[in-house]
Parts: sequence; structure tokens; C-alpha cells
Amino acid sequence: MVEIPELSREEIQKIASEMFVGILAGTGAFIRQKLGPEAGDELGTMAAQGCAMNLTAIGCGYSAEIRAPLCNHE
Repeated sequence: MVEIPELSREEIQKIASEMFVGILAGTGAFIRQKLGPEAGDELGTMAAQGCAMNLTAIGCGYSAEIRAPLCNHE
């Protein structure tokens, strides 16, 4: 049986960020190639908004002042 590790909020954020960047890079390149740069920009905006909603749902937000995500968890 495989043991499932417990992850801290910081580890979850790091993994989610890496997944977001990886998926967005590949998808964005394809969209830009097929539909043009404007479509790629729109995809990036939509993806970032979705990520922000997910972070808000787990109690994290974004500080425009320091330009970094903030978590309200220990």
C-alpha cells in the first residue's frame, strides 16, 4: 500500500503553482500558435483568475502591496 504524505499549505501552494505554470505554458503555446497572441493572453488571464479563486477558497489570498500570495493558515 502506498503511503500518502500530509502536505503543509506552503507545499500545496508550491505544487499548485508548479502545475499551473506547466499546464499554462504548454496550453498557452498551442493556443498562441493556433489562434494568435490575443487568445493566449485571454487564456492566461482566465487561468490566473481560476487560480486566485482556488487560493481564496482554501483561505489564501494575494497581496498587491508585496506582490505575493498570502495564506491565513499555519
